[in-house]
Amino acid sequence: MKRRLSPRTRRSVLLLAAGVALVLGAIWLAVLPRSVEAHARRARGFLEADDPRSALESLDRALERADEDHADAKTRYELLTRRGRLNLDSLQRPTAALEDFIEAQALAPGEPRAWDQVGEAYLKLKQYDEAARHFEQATTFFPYR
Repeated sequence: MKRRLSPRTRRSVLLLAAGVALVLGAIWLAVLPRSVEAHARRARGFLEADDPRSALESLDRALERADEDHADAKTRYELLTRRGRLNLDSLQRPTAALEDFIEAQALAPGEPRAWDQVGEAYLKLKQYDEAARHFEQATTFFPYR
């Protein structure tokens, strides 16, 4: 014979389940990274574990957080170049890499590495004239390399 729960007991069970769900949700939110640095560290961990897609998601979150926190140009530049390298090298997405590198270049126009990376993306896209122009520009900023 099956025993039925009283309405009061059912309500108590539902309230208990809702409370447990709230506590678990709070714990989950507490362990999620919140800072730009935490997201960047997480991306490095995913890369070390050979999981470039998850690394990309973490870098996306880091850049979102950097925007929210009004991070300085250097921080944004580093995040964009990391994401660009990931897109270019691991994910074979040269168009996405080019977008990241161009945005990074705008943040640090005097940085030869920025010009070089834009050139690399153009090279992968087989836009050789643009690649050459960016490589030449990189050498004007750093002629002794």
